[in-house]
Amino acid sequence: MAAGRGGRFGGDAPKQFQLLEGRRLIEYALEALHESALVHAIVVVVPAGWEDRAREGAAAAGLAAKITAVIAGGATRQESVWLGMEAAPGHSHVLVHDAARPFLTQRLIRDAVAAVHEHGAATVALPVSDTLMRAQALEERAAATLTRDRIWAVQTPQVFERELLRAAHEHARAHGTEATDDGGLILGLGRKLDFVQGNWWNLKVTTAEDLHRAQCILKMRDLLFEEGSGCFE
Repeated sequence: MAAGRGGRFGGDAPKQFQLLEGRRLIEYALEALHESALVHAIVVVVPAGWEDRAREGAAAAGLAAKITAVIAGGATRQESVWLGMEAAPGHSHVLVHDAARPFLTQRLIRDAVAAVHEHGAATVALPVSDTLMRAQALEERAAATLTRDRIWAVQTPQVFERELLRAAHEHARAHGTEATDDGGLILGLGRKLDFVQGNWWNLKVTTAEDLHRAQCILKMRDLLFEEGSGCFE
């Protein structure tokens, strides 16, 4: 999923095409997907008008071998996922990952794929440890404390049986449901969604500040790799 316009990020190019230590953000996730033996085809969903640049960029980076389609996304993430799924016929399962999450690992892919065989739907997520508060409407002022018991923060990748995901999207369309996450559509269908333990550093770059955080994580990861640490596997 690389179809977001990145309004909160700013800049001339969508955030997924911004540079992170000399490489486009999208290239980090593409590399991990290309390296996985569990991934057989990749559909890249980009903003309309960015198809050629995305295709040429992937080829220049040596990451085009598994890409079977580069298509324009829709007005919402939900529509973009639907379009991406329709561009990948003939596959039993679909893995959805945000291009703005550059630190995808082989462990996350393996664990998510393994978990999908239980109930047909699995998502990487993290239990919430921070205290949560709801703000007053249109104000930066606390209104109430929320319970964090059994609350998880959803990340990607997410893996689904293709026909289950298709049914969830069709059900949402029929009922006028909009969601920013496909797992929510699965729950709306009355089906189960399994959690897979994620990582704190599997961040999503949404703002310019997030890109600075990603730079720090990347430098930390490279240093630990040199020291033989398995922290970022």
